[in-house]
Amino acid sequence: MTDLVRCYPILLTLIASPLLIADGREAHASSYANAEMTTPADQDWARDAVRSGNLKPLAEILLRLEAEFLGQVIEIELERHRGRPVYEIELLSPRGHMIELVYDAVTGHLLQAQGPGLDAARRQASPLTRLIP
Repeated sequence: MTDLVRCYPILLTLIASPLLIADGREAHASSYANAEMTTPADQDWARDAVRSGNLKPLAEILLRLEAEFLGQVIEIELERHRGRPVYEIELLSPRGHMIELVYDAVTGHLLQAQGPGLDAARRQASPLTRLIP
């Protein structure tokens, strides 16, 4: 069983958490340079944005993460960086290092990965890794 599967109960709690919600309506976009989105309007927008396909669902981001990295997800936040929604994920590596991963919430691409032991936490390339867009 993978580390990600073992932590699904925690992730389900996180998915329902307001910490995963971001505001992307154009009227509010300029007011958020680098901010965590947690208001009721943010929650409504994020839910609608995922349903309409404007944001990648967290489940898709976690599949990408699992294909690329080893470790256990500790914290997930949907925030705004430079006006763009991103998933910030803290991962505890198998060696006990905290790694921060930042995924673009619109495209799903990994934007940033940093932390001690990052290279050791990366999975070796496999056919599955190449199948995930």
